[in-house]
Amino acid sequence: MSPTQNQTGEGQGRGGGTLALLLARALACSLEVYLHRNFGERYLGAQALLAMLIMFVFPAFMPGEDPTAMMVFLGLYLVGLGVASAGIAARRKRGELGPHTFYTGTPCIGGRHISETTMKGAIEPMLAILGGAFLFELDSVLGAYLVIAGLGLLVSVQLTLASERKRVLDMHDAYEEQRRTAEVWRSMRRD
Repeated sequence: MSPTQNQTGEGQGRGGGTLALLLARALACSLEVYLHRNFGERYLGAQALLAMLIMFVFPAFMPGEDPTAMMVFLGLYLVGLGVASAGIAARRKRGELGPHTFYTGTPCIGGRHISETTMKGAIEPMLAILGGAFLFELDSVLGAYLVIAGLGLLVSVQLTLASERKRVLDMHDAYEEQRRTAEVWRSMRRD
């Protein structure tokens, strides 16, 4: 998986598809701050702010439940966001561009034996969903949020992979068209 995430919602249409994509990316971002490091300079933007809003409002959908753990999670998210932003600022101050500016970050777990695509697209969402399901018995608000955020992470990565595949296919088509055009041009030059 390349480090980019298509921030425009290409191929998602207007309105609902773009909103759903932004929601999935915000939910993903709320986990990625804990799971990744070395973010792209422009990645932690609108979705990071939306993630804060979602985490703040989420307990309202479970009235009667204690929101304390969710608010602690939100507080730790803000700390993680600050650390990530400080890393980006330090890299900028050193004059380094770093990775693609919309890079979702390098996974903190995994290593060289597991591909970044597998880690981001399967293992991390599974860990979040299973962790949330386990935690649900102890704290239903945070547990439910982690399950939903894990699903958002899964959707976000899968949409990114689909967008990348579309771009690769478009590049392939452009190459084939150019190759055929060059053949026609060469045959015209011989005539």
